[in-house]
Amino acid sequence: MALTFRKLEVFVAVAEDGNFRKAAERLGISQPSVSSQIKSMERYLGYQLFERHRGATCELSAEGREFLARARELVVAQTALTSERRRAAPVPVTIRAMIGPLLMERRIKPALARFQEMHPHIDLQFVPFAPSTDGASTVRRGEADVLLYTGALPDADDGVTTEVVSRISWSLYGVPTLVRPVLQGLRALNDLPFLLCPDHFRITQWTLEQFHKKGVVPYNIAARPPFMDTLLQMVLAGKGVGMFFDIEMAAHMRAGRVLPCGPVFDPVARVMVLGPRARSPEAAPVLAFLRNAVRRDDEIIASQHARLGRPGLLANDDIGGRVAGM
Repeated sequence: MALTFRKLEVFVAVAEDGNFRKAAERLGISQPSVSSQIKSMERYLGYQLFERHRGATCELSAEGREFLARARELVVAQTALTSERRRAAPVPVTIRAMIGPLLMERRIKPALARFQEMHPHIDLQFVPFAPSTDGASTVRRGEADVLLYTGALPDADDGVTTEVVSRISWSLYGVPTLVRPVLQGLRALNDLPFLLCPDHFRITQWTLEQFHKKGVVPYNIAARPPFMDTLLQMVLAGKGVGMFFDIEMAAHMRAGRVLPCGPVFDPVARVMVLGPRARSPEAAPVLAFLRNAVRRDDEIIASQHARLGRPGLLANDDIGGRVAGM
């Protein structure tokens, strides 16, 4: 059986204490384990390291005294190497992220296992994001370190940094039988049944602001489902029209299940809000992970959707570079 640094440590401890029991207590192991490791070393070396006496006492043999100097050098070198490795190891860091529900389910979760494998020293914790939550205020209060969502930019603030990760287009969608009369000028857009999320959701408030800018007045609100997946199912069932990101509707358009209708709305931003901790060097891998998870999938879906004539992902000179409140 080969020598190990642990066996060398045991040998040096016994040599210094002159007693198997005391060495075992110092090392935090049993006396039989000490005896077993010393015997294993002696078999490997081919000579006796200690002269045993009655009880647990012992003294070095001539060969043992000669071997002790070399063993100490190796133990000291191993201890120094271990200390250097510990100093070089990444410092554990905790980052609290608040992620919009759709981004969390469709962008972040699928890539999370790979991130954790690459950065085991980072404890990435997720703060719940309720639809009515003012995420930027949560970052300002220090309850989250980074916020990632889709929507309007927050107000400038000295305590946070705002970054536009990407911009995407969105449109009103409905089944062909519902929206074709509008496209043909046979029915007014405002007469259609609209499907919106509950009124207290921040995304609903922002959507209504965009409608107002384009002269859309959804006075016929057929339902207010609290989940986007439910809203999509209702649109596909012909219950009304709803606002969706173009890149999310690519497959349904290709299959002929839906058509866009209404005016061209202003693009919506994927926004990241950074608190003080998120701007530290230790948080850089987290920010890179969030940016890449959003941009990569947006670009893949947009390239597919572009074949339908609705690009979905919009180029913007200030993507990743708009900073507020520095």
